[in-house]
Amino acid sequence: MRLAEVYLDYAEAVTAAYGPDGAAPGATMTAVDAINIVRARAGMPPVTSAATGYANFMDLVRNERNVELCFEGHYWFDIRRWYIAHLPENKAIVDLKFDKAWTPSSFTRVTFMTRIFEDPKYYWLPLPRDMTLLHKEMYQNAGWD
Repeated sequence: MRLAEVYLDYAEAVTAAYGPDGAAPGATMTAVDAINIVRARAGMPPVTSAATGYANFMDLVRNERNVELCFEGHYWFDIRRWYIAHLPENKAIVDLKFDKAWTPSSFTRVTFMTRIFEDPKYYWLPLPRDMTLLHKEMYQNAGWD
C-alpha cells in the first residue's frame, strides 16, 4: 500500500459520506485536498470540487485512482466496489496498437477480450458448500446455488 492509495481511499470515502468539500470527523483535510496532494506529487494542476470535465467529483476520484494505481491490481476490485462492473464500457479489455514511431496521436483501440460479468452474481463470491451446510440460516450468495 502506498501513501497515494491512502489519500485516494480517503478522498473516495469522504466524497461518498460528506461531499468533496467535507472532511471526516476530527480531520481537516477535504477530499479535494487529498486529491490535490496526489496530483501535486505528479506535477499536475490542482482541482476543485466543481470537477470540470467530469459528471461529478466521484468520477474525478475514480479517474485519479485509475491513473495513479494503474497496473497495481486495484481496478477489478474498484469497479466491483463502485457497482459499475456490469456496465458495457467496463467489460471490454482493450489493447492500444501504436504505429512504429509510437506517436501518441496515432493509435487504435483493439478489444482483445470481453469480461463476462453477470449482474449481480459476480459482485459476490461463492461460499464453499460445506460452509453453507453448517447452519440452516447460512445460505449461498445469490446466483451461486
